[in-house]
Amino acid sequence: MAERPLGVTIIAILGIIGAIILVIGGIILLFIGAALAAFLGPIGGLGIIGGIVVLIIGIVQFVISYGLFKMKKWALYIELIFLIIGIVGSIVMMAYTGDITQIISIIVYAIIFYYLYTKRTLFS
Repeated sequence: MAERPLGVTIIAILGIIGAIILVIGGIILLFIGAALAAFLGPIGGLGIIGGIVVLIIGIVQFVISYGLFKMKKWALYIELIFLIIGIVGSIVMMAYTGDITQIISIIVYAIIFYYLYTKRTLFS
């Protein structure tokens, strides 16, 4: 197994931190959705669905970040796919809302993509 570059370590740790935040956020949304469902019926159910989606994304991000930390090639490929999705999503959000601050997200995603895709960090 190749030695893990410092940049990959940093990306994996930040991914794990993000995953923890997503899991906590998903759990909070589940509770808020359940409370709203008690008062608002089906509308509150949307909060439950949102909470489940956020929770699943957090768990997936944790698994990917752990895979990056362990230098697993599958994690690299999935992370690259998610980065592309992030870039496209930011472009769509910028076009739809006119929020030019999405440019920051696009730049960060592109830098991480480029870094992970370079031969120096590409897992063997």
